[in-house]
Amino acid sequence: MTLGPASIPLVLFFPLLFAGIVLVAWLSRGLIFRLLRWHYWRSRR
Repeated sequence: MTLGPASIPLVLFFPLLFAGIVLVAWLSRGLIFRLLRWHYWRSRR
């Protein structure tokens, strides 16, 4: 694979896309956990 001007955005894009997916999944996991815990405490009252 030759590193031309056209392939540089692809080389930068794939790690950013992977990091973005991991970040969104990690944040949404914490958000879902907080919502479930909040709903659990509300239903116990």
